[in-house]
Amino acid sequence: MVLNDTIAAISTPVGEGAIAIVRTSGPRSIVMADRLFRGKNKLSAVHSHTVHHGQVVDPETGQVVDDVLVSLMKGPATYTGEDLVEINCHGGQLVTQKILQLVIRSGARLASPGEFTRRAFLNGRLDLAQAEAVVDLIRSKADVSLKVAMRQLSGGLSKDIAEIRRNLIDALALVETEIDFTDQELGIEAGDQAIVAMGGAEKIICRLLSGASIGEKLREGYTVVIVGRPNVGKSSLFNAMLQTNRAIVTEIPGTTRDTISESIELEGIPLRLVDTAGLHAGQGLVEREGVRRTRQQMSSADLLLVLLDGSESIRREDRRILKETESQRVFIVVNKIDLERVLDLKDLEKMLPSGRVFYTSAKQGDGLGDVAKAIKKELFNGHEPDVSEALVSNVRHRDALQGALENTCRARRQITASNKEELAAVDLREALSALGEITGETCNEEILDNIFSQFCVGK
Repeated sequence: MVLNDTIAAISTPVGEGAIAIVRTSGPRSIVMADRLFRGKNKLSAVHSHTVHHGQVVDPETGQVVDDVLVSLMKGPATYTGEDLVEINCHGGQLVTQKILQLVIRSGARLASPGEFTRRAFLNGRLDLAQAEAVVDLIRSKADVSLKVAMRQLSGGLSKDIAEIRRNLIDALALVETEIDFTDQELGIEAGDQAIVAMGGAEKIICRLLSGASIGEKLREGYTVVIVGRPNVGKSSLFNAMLQTNRAIVTEIPGTTRDTISESIELEGIPLRLVDTAGLHAGQGLVEREGVRRTRQQMSSADLLLVLLDGSESIRREDRRILKETESQRVFIVVNKIDLERVLDLKDLEKMLPSGRVFYTSAKQGDGLGDVAKAIKKELFNGHEPDVSEALVSNVRHRDALQGALENTCRARRQITASNKEELAAVDLREALSALGEITGETCNEEILDNIFSQFCVGK
């Protein structure tokens, strides 16, 4: 990547809107903006971090392209650490593209995905964990996941990693000092100090790893799958929870023959809700494929909502589904309670764990709030995560922390069991290297390319 050139991109979503932003970053940003901007003052003469009204003009034809506001920020106190100019224009696709073309014609090149944030990382404005939080922030679909991303962007995880590193560096210094005295074993006092330092690192790592499974789910979203025999109201419940008519609903059994999924926020948590084909002994090829896909979704679900029709007696198919799902996390949802109740509730409750049966009318919305609250409680195991502390939400970070923990524990054993200081020093360096992969100190170019390719152009 060339860091001494100037990059440009549209930083707002494609489509029509009130405003759009064309962003440039690099040493020629202000010079190029001066060439296109006509306002009260030349941009090269104004103070940093100021906004100016004027027009964008094609310097070759003199044609006015748009009435704009230009935000000017001089490095290094900018997002990228470089001179940065943002042209706020009207949000039409044509005018935005015209301004971008003028900027590129003036000497900028089109930015690659994530290049603005990559420059922020390379220029020391963000570490790699904070840079990754940017894309998590953009993609957040629920309040809790947004808070987790903001905590990481503000440096919460990075501070914990820095504390772990300090402990390991202290331990390594003690070990390496004693290695210089080759005729002596590691002194008892120094050895105890090194072990204490390693213990401090292990404690923080274990705390971070203990919340990793929840953090990853908050980032990716939990999967809740609605299952049941045909025509019990699965699609109606799906639509009611989405609050939109996403799935087709008819009186004809087997209307849904494929899985349908949507991402929603439920009680503040990100959820992938899945509607499925009815579980039954289908005769046709399409029906059998629909059932196969339903079971595939069931196998990867965090929670199943097994739907029963409260206006009918429990059937053999219902009992088979309840038996098939008894080893998974299951809520039983008795639907159609707005109709005359036929299902024997006492018989049903004897079959099932207490507190896992809910009564709803997907058609009228009755009982949905209770189901939503119970889903949140179940997925969090009754304890809502504390987002005031850093949560590991990235598989890459979890794997690096696991590697650091294994190497730290091995180093401690080398000292306590066999006084092998040289091997302990190697293990501690490996642990530090693993931590460096999280914040970027030891990341290679391939990892960086993979991370920043996930960003949109313009961020």
